[in-house]
Amino acid sequence: MYGSPRIHAELKERGLRCGSKRIARLMRERGLCAKVKRRRVVTTDSCHSDPVAPNLLHQEFTASEPDKKWLTDITAVWTAEGWLSPFGHHRCVLAARGGLVHGSAT
Repeated sequence: MYGSPRIHAELKERGLRCGSKRIARLMRERGLCAKVKRRRVVTTDSCHSDPVAPNLLHQEFTASEPDKKWLTDITAVWTAEGWLSPFGHHRCVLAARGGLVHGSAT
């Protein structure tokens, strides 16, 4: 759906005489309004120079026994000041016996 300025221009181009305020009023009375095109927001930065940790799991998510492999998403954390992104872009933390390893999410 187009807004009143565009409809007015189209009618004028076709040789029909009418005022832009009349078109706006008629559209408003009938509950017609322009459909706003939403912009796509880019949220991922794949071209960064940050170091990438080694993929320790190699897509093998099954463990030989319980409590061997843990994976969690820590993209953002809620704080009193709002959402905090600890790494600036999407990261995951892999916890295994012997330590904590930061890695990129795939």
